[in-house]
Amino acid sequence: MTDASLPARKRLAVPLLLLLALAPVCYTAIVIRAYGVDLPTWDEWNSALLFEKLARGTLTLGDLFAQQNEYRQFVPNLIFLAAARLTKWDVRYEMFFSLLLVCLVAYNVYRLGELTLRCGHTDRLSLFAAACLLLFSPVQFDNWLQGQQLIYFMPAVCLTTGLQIIYANKLRPWAKLLLCAALSTVATFSAANGVLLWALLPCAFVCTMPGSRSSYRRAWLVVWLGGFVLCAVLYFHGYQKPAAHPTLAFALLHPLAAIVYHLSLLGGAFSFGHLSLAILAGALMLTLYARALLRGIRSAHADREETRRMLCWLTLGAYALLTACLITVGRAGFGVVQSLSSRYTTYTLFLPLALLYLAQFALNKKRVRYARPAAVLCVLFLLHAPIYLLGIRRMSVMHVAQVHAKACVLLVNVMSDECQPHVYPDAARLRQFANTLDRLGYLRPPLLTSNRLREIAAPAALPPTDYGTFTSLRRNGTDEYTATGYAMLPATGAPADAVLLAREGAEREPIVFAVAEMETNRDFVSALLRRGIYGDVRWRRAFSARDLPISTAAITAWAFDTSTGKAYRLAGEFHFEH
Repeated sequence: MTDASLPARKRLAVPLLLLLALAPVCYTAIVIRAYGVDLPTWDEWNSALLFEKLARGTLTLGDLFAQQNEYRQFVPNLIFLAAARLTKWDVRYEMFFSLLLVCLVAYNVYRLGELTLRCGHTDRLSLFAAACLLLFSPVQFDNWLQGQQLIYFMPAVCLTTGLQIIYANKLRPWAKLLLCAALSTVATFSAANGVLLWALLPCAFVCTMPGSRSSYRRAWLVVWLGGFVLCAVLYFHGYQKPAAHPTLAFALLHPLAAIVYHLSLLGGAFSFGHLSLAILAGALMLTLYARALLRGIRSAHADREETRRMLCWLTLGAYALLTACLITVGRAGFGVVQSLSSRYTTYTLFLPLALLYLAQFALNKKRVRYARPAAVLCVLFLLHAPIYLLGIRRMSVMHVAQVHAKACVLLVNVMSDECQPHVYPDAARLRQFANTLDRLGYLRPPLLTSNRLREIAAPAALPPTDYGTFTSLRRNGTDEYTATGYAMLPATGAPADAVLLAREGAEREPIVFAVAEMETNRDFVSALLRRGIYGDVRWRRAFSARDLPISTAAITAWAFDTSTGKAYRLAGEFHFEH
């Protein structure tokens, strides 16, 4: 049937659905561009050692295979090294690389829909648009705004690519087997849950070729097990349980706590941060998946073709469930609230995605009137739209914390501040890492070399009141004071990245002694526009009189721009005596 012979409504539906599918991609690209900060985060600082060894020519395979928490992130380490060489390690490029990985997953999901669903093109596009709402969901904001978190997306790329290879008919079985083994190896040495591919892909591989001889199956099994054993030996050679992590036996010793953790983990993407909603959503999705699995088992004899097509989506759901089991075993000891962390949703979103496609098998067979994928898309959009709006605020808050952290890092050589341990728990190692990156030219702007603010003060092209005001200095107790005000960056009108508090003695030389953080009580409009419209320009900092080495001083405040390393003096000053 040609496009001209299609009803006008259907011809209009196709481009509309494509736009709906692309909208989440564009949304994610925009928020990464708006809120991404060029600064390593927590464990990401350890990559400085790899870059230093590469620069010296002493980097070894052992360094690339070195354990990072539970991971052997050999493949991501190669990506980090390449990104460092090409971009001077601007971690925002790694964030966009994560976006590219999810685009690959989305393409694989679309192709799997073509290979397994028996419905029209418009219906498949409706399901695909709904899938994109989940795949690019802002509930993963922790992973979108941290370059190192690309490791969380790698196993999903490998799994969906492997399934597409298995379900396509263009390759011989041995070629499919070897390619899937290679993808399983990449996943294993990317993230801890990548090892699941060694169990998931062979099930789909064997079930899609029921007519193969038993001798072939034995040979496939031997090759597959050989690859798995080799990867396991490499992975666990010299492996040590991270000291800061809870015992792996916690889930066995506290089964009820483990069940609650597991359910809240599965439903965290739809909980809006509420534990009870997360548990309810997790239990509901687990029940629906169990029903779909039973349906697939029962139809294995009556309709093998349907079971073969369902298996693709059952595998994706199993990936989410088994990953949640691994996380529960390794993390349940931290407490159930930790299960709501946004970084885990990158794994668990594959359960509702799988249910989205599995529902079509059941509903279409029962000829339910409202089983049309377009109706499912509308319902999912209405449910998920608030999550996208909430995601803007959460990413805005995370941006505030990260630019404040960057201010703390830039001052690491000239002063100590209580904010620096929040950037990396070991202040001495943070200083070492920061200076290593600075020598390599991987920090922009470079570290400050003096605590004298005159050296980074921007020319006073505008009155200080245009940058904000130092409004109050209030004494809280014998030695405790709180400074407050509001601050903006003159070029953009956006909230300042941080505010530097400085003391001025008789010589009137401003010396920075503390870093104030901008408040995060942002409303939706301020978060979306990133401008100082409402409460997002206020700042506050408590400090002790012991932080000041002189008894009499004038206290001034400076808006700090971490992208340029420039400071802008705010209007107002307060005299301090103790």
